[in-house]
Amino acid sequence: MKRATFFSFIRKRKGLTQEELARRLGISQTLVSRYENGYVIPSPHRRRYIAGILRVKVRDLWEKKRDEYTTYYKIRRGE
Repeated sequence: MKRATFFSFIRKRKGLTQEELARRLGISQTLVSRYENGYVIPSPHRRRYIAGILRVKVRDLWEKKRDEYTTYYKIRRGE
């Protein structure tokens, strides 16, 4: 699962649409889509804010060396 797909998966799992997440971040839905598709990388500050909204660790969304499957199963179990 690539990083952008994982970001989208987490957002959907939390029950948020791109539009709802965009409204909470104070940005456009288009920019959220660009984050999810990997066209734009958010600033470190915005990454922390997104992770806070989604209630995950920043590294679970963007760190290159993370184990995506471990994170995936933690989310499935509700950890």
